[in-house]
Amino acid sequence: MNPSPKNRNKEQIFEKEEQIFHEVQKLLADDAQEMEKEQILSELRKMTESYKTLLGEARLLTSVSDRLQSKLNKANENVLKKNEELEASVSELTASKVRRQATNVVLLLTIFIFIISEGMIDANLLDVKSEWFNPWFFIMMVKVAVIAMILPVQRWIEGVLLKGEKDNKPAK
Repeated sequence: MNPSPKNRNKEQIFEKEEQIFHEVQKLLADDAQEMEKEQILSELRKMTESYKTLLGEARLLTSVSDRLQSKLNKANENVLKKNEELEASVSELTASKVRRQATNVVLLLTIFIFIISEGMIDANLLDVKSEWFNPWFFIMMVKVAVIAMILPVQRWIEGVLLKGEKDNKPAK
């Protein structure tokens, strides 16, 4: 009983076909006129049958290979899609982390400026008495200016921190 193609190892997979090929080649090398017609037909039938089997195996292997390649292509597309999603998530997390850090820096800076303004500017200006200068109005304008600067300063700090994150990111 001949082993099936699944059970043959790599060295034996075409052993039968090669043996038939060499036999026919040997017969052709001999004087063809000396061979009988039946002997030639018998070898031709054997070679045709072997070719038919080999062709069937080649078709099966091609079909299996095509299906496996299709599965690999789909798996690769899925991996690439998941990788893009992962990179987008990492970018979002990095941006969120940077926004939080920038917010913390700006909040501390704002608190520091308000403390300074309360301690130094407010205390000194409240003692100034003048017809053309209202210290409360000036103090409120300084505080409004500080509040107005919060968002631009926060965006600038975010940009600096994001640039630092990108510079520290390992290259692909």
